[in-house]
Amino acid sequence: MSPPRPIPEPAPTILVVDDVDTVLKATTRVLELEGYRVLTARDGIEALEVLQRSPVHAVVSDLRMPRMDGDALAAEVTARWPAIGMVFMTGYSESALRKDLPGPLLQKPFDVADILGALRRVLRHPPRHVARRVAGGDPPGL
Repeated sequence: MSPPRPIPEPAPTILVVDDVDTVLKATTRVLELEGYRVLTARDGIEALEVLQRSPVHAVVSDLRMPRMDGDALAAEVTARWPAIGMVFMTGYSESALRKDLPGPLLQKPFDVADILGALRRVLRHPPRHVARRVAGGDPPGL
């Protein structure tokens, strides 16, 4: 495995969204140890509240949550903040077959290298829907 690329200063801000406390804490810890600034939310509604208050570079979200699930959150994020990349995670095997999400899908439990790699790819490349909108130029920033 190649060494991780250095996190640019200031560190990107990542919003982690999961209703399972242990997953939320573990994911937060992994990302903080890699140098990311991490915000958290326990469902999609709380995530939208965080996004309205704080600039975020990427969202790492569970798919199945109460109140607002990851699919509904993805629709809101891509409509309201199209430059924000997304990574999804799920513990449900049937969801692993899905191809319609606007970002990579990780099967829980996942390796630290998998989430870090997916997040680096999302931060390095604009979401597909943004890349299609930007003809011949760099994707819009935050």
